Amino acid sequence: MGIKIWHKVNVNRSNRPILRDNEEILYVRDNVGLYQGKVKITNRQFGRLYLTNVRIIYIDNIVENSLFLEISGITRTETIDGFLKRSPKVKIYFVEDLQQDSSLDWVCKICSYNNHLPKVDMNSLPPCVSCGIPPTRKYIETLMETSEVSEGRDDQCSKCTFINHPSLKYCEMCGSELKSKLSKALTDKIQENPLKIELEDEEAYSGDDKYIKISFRMGGETKFNNLLVEILETNKWDKLIQSGNVNKDSIKVEDKVDTVKGSGIYRLELLSEQTRKNNEITLSNSLEDVEQLMFKYQDLIKLSNSFNKLIKPIKTYPKIKFNIDKNSKVYYEELSKFLSEYLTSYKLIKSSSMITLQDLFADFNKFLILNQGIGIELISSNDFMKSIEYFDKLGLPIIYQTYESTGLRILKPKFNENVSQLILKFLKTCEIEFFYQKYKLIYQIDKDNYLKDNFKFFKGNTISEISEEFNWSNNITIEELDKLVNEGLVVIDNSIMGTFYFLNKFIDYEEIDTTGFEERLQQEQVERLQLEAQQLKIATDKFGSKALFDLKGINF
Repeated sequence: MGIKIWHKVNVNRSNRPILRDNEEILYVRDNVGLYQGKVKITNRQFGRLYLTNVRIIYIDNIVENSLFLEISGITRTETIDGFLKRSPKVKIYFVEDLQQDSSLDWVCKICSYNNHLPKVDMNSLPPCVSCGIPPTRKYIETLMETSEVSEGRDDQCSKCTFINHPSLKYCEMCGSELKSKLSKALTDKIQENPLKIELEDEEAYSGDDKYIKISFRMGGETKFNNLLVEILETNKWDKLIQSGNVNKDSIKVEDKVDTVKGSGIYRLELLSEQTRKNNEITLSNSLEDVEQLMFKYQDLIKLSNSFNKLIKPIKTYPKIKFNIDKNSKVYYEELSKFLSEYLTSYKLIKSSSMITLQDLFADFNKFLILNQGIGIELISSNDFMKSIEYFDKLGLPIIYQTYESTGLRILKPKFNENVSQLILKFLKTCEIEFFYQKYKLIYQIDKDNYLKDNFKFFKGNTISEISEEFNWSNNITIEELDKLVNEGLVVIDNSIMGTFYFLNKFIDYEEIDTTGFEERLQQEQVERLQLEAQQLKIATDKFGSKALFDLKGINF
């Protein structure tokens, strides 16, 4: 019976709950578990609890097991202190027939406005939305009796008369609730346990009232309960105002603060005890506020890490001067050596690196300005080309090469790797990574069809992606890819979406090996947990919260 209060929660890709309009998070706590009555709910014992102004949301470590319940169905709460190995808990009582209340549409006899009651409560009938005059009890009872004995079709909407499918609960045209009577087989199927909630033992309660319990294994139950009680009191007050049972300008009277009675030493002892209790509550709330800050800090760390790959580091160059007279006989030789040092230090640092002659000319003059200021004399194109010709004469570790098809001139290290093999290896790695990410996303909740839309098939790689991987210009990448296409090692897919390159599997088809995916996924999870633990320690040291946590051992 009580299990029906739980609902499936929608989460975003950061595994945080997707909030409704005007919903805000008031409290967050880790390491909580759920009970149905006296019994634990299976696979819902290690998660994070979110308290909002309208819902209690449980996000499990296994995201598929996440749940929420509506605060509107809660009647009262109470706390249970921890004892020995038992964790403190909050017991939450709820309305048993929360899921069975029927709705009703009624037309105001004063202004003819069509009102909708999402839940019929004969003890509290809300007024008309338009004119503010509530309906009579007899009128609502008559409408309810009429709706029960209506001879119209079960699948026909009472508002717009559209005939819907018998399995629908709401009209496809106007969204009104339908009164369809489903077959027993279909009803049983709909009423199955869609959340797959199971208990570790037979459901049992200490009393007649139904309740759930939330176990707080790291404390924090007091603040959670206090916030929840405040929400319940606010909701009760709002309902009284909406039902017209409270005057518009009425003010809610707060509970009176208990005063210490007595005199002499006895009164002083009571005052001292009350002061110690107040200090304990203040310290406890402060600790929980620090922990809330820690949760936010972890989220900010994760967010900042996601932007790291988008931030390119700014290169700084040492102050190197090149002050040789152009009339000197060794000018071009020294300039050639200087260019070689610049290339091997900054541009051709990898054996796979390559740069076009035009890019080198622009980058080198920019380098001179950054090192020696705007007033420095730049290298002319003629002097630049003459110094390039000395690379081979001086035996410098740079090769000057020209592509025959387009005449594109490039520079690369003398001990250059087999570029073709590097490209083929990169294309294969990207394809394997695609299937791994698809394998990984299968175990995650996909609410926006991201998996379906983006992982239908491997789309190949673009020129820009390959250029970014090897730090080449697009012209160099095109030249190298054209060679592979001519050799039959790479194929092209030209479409309206762009040009994509793939390994040619028509020659030698090789199935993607997925045997190591499970082990890789487990390793990533371990590394993620280690990183979060390290970040938590750094944040704890930074905010000094460890000193505050140590205060829990002080006797007041």
